[in-house]
Amino acid sequence: MLTSVEDAAAAGRLAEQLFDGSRCAPTLGVAVPDASLAEQVDTGALAELLPGGQVCLLVGREATWPLKRGLPPGLDVYGRAARLWWPSPGGLTLIEHPRCLLDVRLEVEGGPLTSWVEAQLARGPQAAAVVPTHEPEQQAVVLEVDEGHAVVRLSDGGVAHLPAGAFPGAGTAATRLLRVAQTLRVRVTPPGPGRPSAVTPLWSPGDARARLEAQCPAGSTVRGRVVSLRNHGALVSLLPGVVGLLHVSEVASGWVRHVEDHLARGAVIAVRICSYDQERVALSLVDTAEEPLAPSVLPDGPPWLPKADGPLIPGGFAPLATELPAGRVFDDDPVERPQVPAGDELRLLRDAVHEGREVREDLARVAESHEQHLAGLRAEARQLLRDLEQDLADARERVVTTMSGGASALVGSAEEALELARNEVNRLRRELRTLAEAHATVSARAHAADSRAERAERVSEEQRRRADLHARTAASLRTELSRYAPESQRLVDAIRASWVRTTTPADRERYGWRDPVIGSAFLESLHSVEGVSMERVYDVCAEVVCGRAQQRHGLAVHPLRATDASGSPQKIRDDGALAFRASLQSRTSAARRLHYWVLTDGRVELAKIGYHDDFTI
Repeated sequence: MLTSVEDAAAAGRLAEQLFDGSRCAPTLGVAVPDASLAEQVDTGALAELLPGGQVCLLVGREATWPLKRGLPPGLDVYGRAARLWWPSPGGLTLIEHPRCLLDVRLEVEGGPLTSWVEAQLARGPQAAAVVPTHEPEQQAVVLEVDEGHAVVRLSDGGVAHLPAGAFPGAGTAATRLLRVAQTLRVRVTPPGPGRPSAVTPLWSPGDARARLEAQCPAGSTVRGRVVSLRNHGALVSLLPGVVGLLHVSEVASGWVRHVEDHLARGAVIAVRICSYDQERVALSLVDTAEEPLAPSVLPDGPPWLPKADGPLIPGGFAPLATELPAGRVFDDDPVERPQVPAGDELRLLRDAVHEGREVREDLARVAESHEQHLAGLRAEARQLLRDLEQDLADARERVVTTMSGGASALVGSAEEALELARNEVNRLRRELRTLAEAHATVSARAHAADSRAERAERVSEEQRRRADLHARTAASLRTELSRYAPESQRLVDAIRASWVRTTTPADRERYGWRDPVIGSAFLESLHSVEGVSMERVYDVCAEVVCGRAQQRHGLAVHPLRATDASGSPQKIRDDGALAFRASLQSRTSAARRLHYWVLTDGRVELAKIGYHDDFTI
């Protein structure tokens, strides 16, 4: 059977199939960087070699990177390569799954890929390590968790790290499965030939759909997160790997023109499960229960979506409840930084308070301007009335003293002027009434702005109080972690984890691991490094410690000399250790370099991280 894998969803399904213990035939994965090379793969001949198996063609990074995250270290396939995954009831780590590199013609060492597959099928699966029949199970408590991995304390007192590969095929962050102070059952695998000890949670990723059906039958209301909006509805993630379809006709009881008017991507909503089919779960937002269920993806773990703060209205948007802050396992920054889980919300509240104050000041200025204008109009009206009364008195006096022939005309003129004055006064009164209504409206808006600003200040104060509480909790957890795992030991563990992640069993047998010596100035220089990720530092240190750095041309390993002058001698310590350095960055004058000593017994002492023109160690 031939399958094309071109996106993250297809890669996730392939990872689950590889972990399926009922798989009876091998699966062949062929990775090519683009579609043009995919046409050169002789898929028909490969499919004939695996009549009961499966041939998977992985095209591009969109398929190979999600598969790498879903499989244990050293069992992925990427670039221009092929891997044969043997079936095994014990999982992918019990036997060797061979891998080969392809040249530009998609051949293996000058021969066709089909010849390599035939040779591997004739050779059959080979045991990769001696695995004990019974692996001890222990109870563990989660000390710290972030997206990539978690730190747990075992019942025997030891501390172990659970990397992202410990959750095969889950396709989600560890923070969506674990929380601080949670207890869970784990299996501890003792170390074997070419394999370090491992700690694996007792959880099978393939049973998420079955677990949802068992816990939440049809008709139940559950929480879900909107992951995609379509013209015909929305896709809602109920558990990692389980996505339901919310049809547009089930979004509301009435007619819905646009789904975007009712839902937003990333929103947490309460949905009712209408039915289960072979591919998806049919959902509805109509007639949902007030208290939704919370299916669990781990047998003893927390719900995938914790309860939101406040009631969750069916179809509404409610934020996730904030758990204990999720810090990094290798937090080498000596400066205490309070971890505020709602930083964006706090910033928006501060902006709202600042905006409310500006609106209040603007409204106050407008009200003051209206008050001054009203006062001027009132003064003008009073002066006009006094002038009119004086004019009227003068006119009447002239009427009395004027000849009778001209008296009638004078009185008529005075009456006309009086009528005009009355009309003007009425106009001014109407304008005063309009300005008084505008003043009342402005005053009401100013009062509302004051109320909003006060509420925003109260909410901001509450957020600051919660941030202080989380900061104290984080400091306490960091102190507890330091008691069980000192900073230097955590650094060595991180470098060893990078060595395990980036090497195959054959590489680890050739380039063995020896614990490095951490120099007195190395941690201090590591704290101040900028522009280089910690993952890059761990990877380069792992290459140097195992002795494979000399084979990596991109690291540019060379002796550290006294100066940059040609012919300058290499630095040698009194105890005979030789100074070297490797590149962490390139193509910049301020590139970072890793300085280290190679001791007389072959071990490596990490000295410091410096710049390109720094020759001290």
